[in-house]
Amino acid sequence: MKIRFYILTCLLFGGLVSCNDWLDVKPETEMTLEEMYADQQGFQDALTGAYLELKNSSAYGTELMYGTIEYLAQHWDYTAESIQEKISQFNYIDDNVQNRFTLIYTQLYKIILSVNAILMFSNRECTRSSKVNVWRCGLIATSICCVCSVLCRPGPLPAKFSRMSLR
Repeated sequence: MKIRFYILTCLLFGGLVSCNDWLDVKPETEMTLEEMYADQQGFQDALTGAYLELKNSSAYGTELMYGTIEYLAQHWDYTAESIQEKISQFNYIDDNVQNRFTLIYTQLYKIILSVNAILMFSNRECTRSSKVNVWRCGLIATSICCVCSVLCRPGPLPAKFSRMSLR
């Protein structure tokens, strides 16, 4: 009887004093921002990831090099009743055209956010070298390029356009 009492007491005590970290399960392929930017290799991996996002087909991999941008400039022929025809005729009301622009802008904003996150963590002690300063310049240029692509890209204007929105 005493053995059962001791076992039950130990189990209850162990259950009440359990550690909360047992519930925190983190996949091996994920890491926190603090872990990512803890050393120069993490900074370089994040930089590589940002540059890889640039070549995504929704950004400079296709659409902004020889896809949508060329059809907007009307440099290429298109097939009848295709999305390329609607883009070439500036039919911004079409749902497929709007979806295409949404994909492009979403990808550009994603790149801008990842570049800004890298720049935010680039002032750490582990990243103080001339090599990293060159990387920072490249990141700033990449961010400027994406921002200009968002602001200067031809496409649909807002529905209500007035002088107040220009200020």
